[in-house]
Amino acid sequence: MSEETIGRSAAKEQVLLALRRLAFYHATMVEVLREKLGDEKGRALAHDVVDRYGRKIGAAARARTDAAGLEPTPQNYSEDLPWLGFNAERVSDDPRTSRVTGCPLAKVWTELGCEEDGALYCWVDQAKFDEYNPDLVCEHAVHCLRDGKGYCDVVVKPKK
Repeated sequence: MSEETIGRSAAKEQVLLALRRLAFYHATMVEVLREKLGDEKGRALAHDVVDRYGRKIGAAARARTDAAGLEPTPQNYSEDLPWLGFNAERVSDDPRTSRVTGCPLAKVWTELGCEEDGALYCWVDQAKFDEYNPDLVCEHAVHCLRDGKGYCDVVVKPKK
């Protein structure tokens, strides 16, 4: 079957499968690091991996912004979440706050009972925006794994 004949539903299932596998990979990586290095050092190393990964994403987004001749503002950050896997919307008129619902990664980590280890992955947001523009800060004002909500509110704003 060619890519043109794959329906949106089938494409979405493929994206969700890839995200599910990413979630399993992250959970397994943290589990092995904790087993080999102990809880504290293992989690710290997992955090470092996610930080570097996020910085690579942020650098790529900055390169796209620069190539387009735009300023590195939150509004000009090129979205990097697969829209077939995540839903994101503005929470209010404030263009800096997005609500991400239906996180397939969090779903896997909850199924596995490793929400705390899974949440280490979410540092990717802070790292990518710090690399994209060091004058910005990204916060999870609401976090689905931390706060038991079905969504994350992600706020990107200037550092003070």
